[in-house]
Amino acid sequence: MEYRPLGNTGLTVSVAGLGCGGNSRLGLGRGASFDECVAVVRTAVDLGVNFLDTGEAYGTEEIVGAATKSYDRDKLVISTKAIFRSGMDTAETVTRRVEGALRRLGLDYLDVFHFHAVHPTAYDFHHDALAPALVKLKEQGKVRHVGITETGPNDPEQKMAARAIQEAPWEVLMLAYSLMNQGARHRIFPTTRQRGIGTLLMFVVRNLFSN
Repeated sequence: MEYRPLGNTGLTVSVAGLGCGGNSRLGLGRGASFDECVAVVRTAVDLGVNFLDTGEAYGTEEIVGAATKSYDRDKLVISTKAIFRSGMDTAETVTRRVEGALRRLGLDYLDVFHFHAVHPTAYDFHHDALAPALVKLKEQGKVRHVGITETGPNDPEQKMAARAIQEAPWEVLMLAYSLMNQGARHRIFPTTRQRGIGTLLMFVVRNLFSN
């Protein structure tokens, strides 16, 4: 397995991470048992994968927690995320969702917590109203790095990501990228490299022929 720095976060991650969502959700989507899903995670870690990405909406945080409790925490990079509703959720909601993720994962801290699937029209709310709460959780040691993910097919021009990479507090960005969808190569990557923003790719294999 090869490893790379995740931007300027100080984290080193495997070039291939384990996505715990999608259609499969570690096997839950095809009816696999909890233990079978745990085995998938452990197999990935044993093969050298140290970056695990889950999310509240996936329903796999408990699986990741059960699978990783027997490994050295310092050698794993665990990322999760949650969806927030513009004008409805609050800073207090952010705190509750992060603490809920910590309970489900059985962790004292998250390496990365993302605002999940943020549409361009919802960006200002996430940045202005919600992000300060996530920064506060970082100061408390519950979250090491602040992240944001785009909403893929609903933002084909990657307008949200193009804004997020220009300003604080975002340290990590997750966006759609594949062989047939390489817009980020010109729109996003030059700035993330320049500013040291950790860049995570989704849909690389699953949506290989999406655009």
